[in-house]
Amino acid sequence: MEEIVCIEVELCFHSSIVDLEKKLVTAAEVFSEKEQRESTLLDLMKHLQGKVTHSLVIEAALPAGEVQVMAPHIYTSTDGTFVFAGSLNEVIRVSSGGLQRALIICLLIYYVKNLEYPSAFSQILFVVQKIVLPGEIIPRGLVSARLRKFLTVLNKIL
Repeated sequence: MEEIVCIEVELCFHSSIVDLEKKLVTAAEVFSEKEQRESTLLDLMKHLQGKVTHSLVIEAALPAGEVQVMAPHIYTSTDGTFVFAGSLNEVIRVSSGGLQRALIICLLIYYVKNLEYPSAFSQILFVVQKIVLPGEIIPRGLVSARLRKFLTVLNKIL
């Protein structure tokens, strides 16, 4: 399943998944420099989201039963990384590429299903969107001050 989704990523976003993953690694490095400490994409997400109840990336195993949030999101644990695409029948195991690949696949799901970003997830999804589709305009009113500052620094690098 992951291979098919990766091909769809390349068709939809006109770039190889490996190149897009490298750009997300660069984004984490830019955030590390900005914060003057070693940071990950999870740290960036937490910084941008602030204090929200739900998170795009959940640091726990994929639940076997009901899921609280039905919007596409990511589970990551020692069991692996999984993209929940809307139901328990729509779960993609990410075997390589880690969180970077999972974020790109998650963005693809929002595009393919034509879904709006939930407000709790929007800031990190906007980062991924700007990296994957740099020409797309993000409405100014949807961008937080933290995201605006980060994108200004990131655009100088990318």
